[in-house]
Amino acid sequence: MGAEDETMTRGEARAGERREEASRFLRALVEEVGEAVEVRKVVLLDRAGRVLARHGVEDRAELTRLASLSAGLHATSARIAELAEDPGRSVLHLETDAGRILLIPLPVPSTCLVLLVLQPEVGPLPERVVQLLEELAWVDSPGWTVTDPLRFEDSLTRSLDDATTLPTALPSEGEPDPAPGERS
Repeated sequence: MGAEDETMTRGEARAGERREEASRFLRALVEEVGEAVEVRKVVLLDRAGRVLARHGVEDRAELTRLASLSAGLHATSARIAELAEDPGRSVLHLETDAGRILLIPLPVPSTCLVLLVLQPEVGPLPERVVQLLEELAWVDSPGWTVTDPLRFEDSLTRSLDDATTLPTALPSEGEPDPAPGERS
């Protein structure tokens, strides 16, 4: 192996470590948002529908539907806002008999969306949830950069695989991470 190959391998390893660290941090923040009594479900995804973290969504089919529909709804609401000459962040609010659903694009520099399913009768978002959402916006996405459009569908599938094989709750401090085969 040449020096160039070795450097590239070390650089790739460091990049992988940074992505894993960012991913763990995002999962911890999403878990904390999900623990708020007002929140039933949380899904953090990128604007293409790739899942980065989730809380309260265990079924893969449900997660797939939530992610793809959320990405489509965001794109649609953003275009409607532009046509209405209001190109700012478009936050989508849906009121249902079972509660309220919010689809929130995180502020710049983030390129992520947060889908929140709230309990019925919830008024404004609790201040702690708002603070956590602001914190999420400043974390570099562990990301699924895809430059080849033919690989895009594979990246969606990989994001769902990762989201459904990772534990919803992170290990307590001092506990070892579960081995990949032991993750629930």
